Amino acid sequence: MLIALLLPAVQAAREAARRMQCANNLKQLTLAVHNHHDSHNYFPEGSFVHAFPRTNGGTWPDPMSDDSRYWSGLMKLFPFIELNARWDAFSGHTLTDDMVAARPTPWRSSEQAAWGENPPHGGDINAFLCPSNTMAKVNAPRTNGRTSYGMCRGDVVSRASNGTSNEWNNRGMFGYGVQKNMGSISDGTSNTIAYSEVVGGGGTGAIKGGHLFLANGTNLQADPLTECGVANAVRADDRTLHKGTTVSTDLTTQARQARWADARCYMGIFNTINPPNGPSCSDQIGDGPGNYGVWSASSNHSGGVNASMADGSVRFITDSVNNQTAGVPTPLGQKGSGRSNFGVWGAYGSVNGGESTSL
Repeated sequence: MLIALLLPAVQAAREAARRMQCANNLKQLTLAVHNHHDSHNYFPEGSFVHAFPRTNGGTWPDPMSDDSRYWSGLMKLFPFIELNARWDAFSGHTLTDDMVAARPTPWRSSEQAAWGENPPHGGDINAFLCPSNTMAKVNAPRTNGRTSYGMCRGDVVSRASNGTSNEWNNRGMFGYGVQKNMGSISDGTSNTIAYSEVVGGGGTGAIKGGHLFLANGTNLQADPLTECGVANAVRADDRTLHKGTTVSTDLTTQARQARWADARCYMGIFNTINPPNGPSCSDQIGDGPGNYGVWSASSNHSGGVNASMADGSVRFITDSVNNQTAGVPTPLGQKGSGRSNFGVWGAYGSVNGGESTSL
């Protein structure tokens, strides 16, 4: 009887410790972002291009090819979280013709032919994992490394293949291929999110771990709050699949947050449209570079998520923070500067929305 009475208190204490460790990880990641800024005068990009030198001269790949632009900005934090050797092994790697043929990208299983069994961009790293995230290791490739944390893209319906010149990249702290600095965050670092938790799927289609494949991508771009809402799920109890599609929910090889080196939206980011632990949705099957999507922050903590602000502070943001209104006309999400269309949660995601006094 005594054990039964004590068990809830023990479980609560363990969860509090996990939540504290998770918050500490987020704080350390944001501190690393600032150290990167101190060294390079800009924050790491959400994704970056890396041209590998070749043994026969020249570099690979073409700077604008799909094979080069999806390295995650998490990798640029290596020198600032005591992983200098990993960064040196990645950035100094020289490719032979055989390695080029294997196309060493963040996601292809064929990359093992180029990197061997222990690539510098693979394997689990404790700094990228929350103790409360119980995501199972996905099946392929074996070199994948999981992450519990996503970079904030802002209050936009994100697309992985957006170029550096488009205005959607300007909304969040981490745009694709965009180097931002302190001056970019006019809302103030204490009012702007840098990182938050994202629970991986490990082969399940549940909302937290997977996402809802949309039957109508146009509606997603025009009205994400309605199209990517709980009401548009097949079953309200587990909300595993969007209405109107027959796509399998087996996401074993495409589990959200399954590859920390992969900067594509499905793997490496979240946006502040749906509230924490809300649905994540895509207008295409899989995790391709052309997917438009709503990618929500999520955690296994009760009632919300840990998020680090750009000043390094960590807040627990509840699921009820959303303050949204369905039916907001937002083609391709919020563009440029200006107040967010997605309430307080959206305002936290924007770097220059002008909402700092209202938070």
